[in-house]
Amino acid sequence: MRLLELKDNGQFSLSKDFVHEVPPYAILSHTWGADDEETKIGYRKIGKQAARDDLHYFWVDTCCIDKANSTELSEAINSMFRWYQDAVICYVYLSDVKSDSELEHSRWFKRGWTLQELLAPKDLTFYNHEWQRISRSNLTLTNSRITGIPKRILFRDIVGEYSAAQIMSWAAGRETTREEDIAYCLLGLLGVNMPLLYSEGARAFQRLQQEFIKTSTDHSLFNWQGNGVERGPFARSPAEFQDCNYVSIGKQPSLEFLMTNRGLRISLPLMSLGDGNVAAVLNCYGLGGFRLAIYLKNVRDDVYRRVRSTEMIRRLDRNATIPLPRTISIESAVPRLFGRDRQTVQSTGFQFQVNFEAASRLGFRLKHCSPGKVRRKYGHIGLFEIETCIDLMVDCSGEYSGLLFNNVEKNRGRFVMIADIHKWKLWLDITKIGTDETFESVMEEYYHYSKAHNFNADRCRCHWPWEALNRVSFSLCCGLLVEACVKSGEVENQFKVELLVKDGLD
Repeated sequence: MRLLELKDNGQFSLSKDFVHEVPPYAILSHTWGADDEETKIGYRKIGKQAARDDLHYFWVDTCCIDKANSTELSEAINSMFRWYQDAVICYVYLSDVKSDSELEHSRWFKRGWTLQELLAPKDLTFYNHEWQRISRSNLTLTNSRITGIPKRILFRDIVGEYSAAQIMSWAAGRETTREEDIAYCLLGLLGVNMPLLYSEGARAFQRLQQEFIKTSTDHSLFNWQGNGVERGPFARSPAEFQDCNYVSIGKQPSLEFLMTNRGLRISLPLMSLGDGNVAAVLNCYGLGGFRLAIYLKNVRDDVYRRVRSTEMIRRLDRNATIPLPRTISIESAVPRLFGRDRQTVQSTGFQFQVNFEAASRLGFRLKHCSPGKVRRKYGHIGLFEIETCIDLMVDCSGEYSGLLFNNVEKNRGRFVMIADIHKWKLWLDITKIGTDETFESVMEEYYHYSKAHNFNADRCRCHWPWEALNRVSFSLCCGLLVEACVKSGEVENQFKVELLVKDGLD
């Protein structure tokens, strides 16, 4: 670890590489601007502030790490959490904050790397654009409100205290410039060391989870929710843990598990469900002390895949009889053949803005959705605040989102709307869902690698894909007509969907 040293003559110099007996030092946390001008302007001020705090050494990433040296960069990133943890004080420089009132809008609270810089240090001091100290009376409460991290966590050493799912949930919604960094910024928080490969893309997050289970038996790692008909054991990003802020590890130790060439080999109690799948009981608990379980589908012998992953994790009754564990393998749903599992780089994502206020006024409510990312909006209908709009994001061609609507009044019907990008073109469909069907089973018929997806088959519910932005309609058995009208949005790859429900005689 190299530090900047403030000499008696007021000059700065780069120290030797400290391995043992590192002197007391201050450390800087910031976000990168254009050419990182904010740090070039401010590193002398941080040195002077460190001197006022009786510290002769301080650390700034732009000066103390040779980013052109891949070995040094890898060592630094794997050590970063400990460096922030060992610092006497951390100065947080918010270049986009000019007054205390702007604090909660700073991009510092939305970046991936700054999560560990918030949680690791023993002491944090915040400074605005002019290097003036932000003087709110209780910044811990402010930080908790902005980040959603409970204030008790901001007071304590988190390593070993909280579940992997909780830690991942704190990173949900944060962004990094490079795709791999959303995994690398969590290394210290999860107690993982691993080499950096700045070419692996989304696989970095998979590798992070695989490294984590080499030293942990924390079942909460499998407690994610995300898009996909059939999935493997691991999440695709921290965003799939966004609802896991209160997931805790079971008090009794879990049985060991490991990765093999057949997938994740693990021993779990399996409870049969009416749809032919099983609920695999995890050794972790949700809010209220309920034990949690995930849904699995048997594909052959003792090999399973994750299904119904868009639904809320099943909560078991405290009095439920839990069977003895059974050793199984949970495999990845997509084989690594011909690069099919690689992320495409052709698109930056597609957004569907679905407005269903008209359907809400007739009593239809959004019950389930299966997008990769979602943002909900609410409006007032009468005296009640009701969900009336939703923004869906899909990352690339070949992915889709589904919305399940049902009516609060009996016998008024329910339906599923599918919004899909296929071969880089929009495809929309509306279909019914029977009382004996699950949302996941309907979605499976739209899965592009599924044999059930056959336009010519009698059992297939899919309509022919349509070539242009247009209107699609579907009649419900109760005499109502569901229509979806699509228009291009203001920006590229954005679509506005207006969902209407009206009397079929109109």
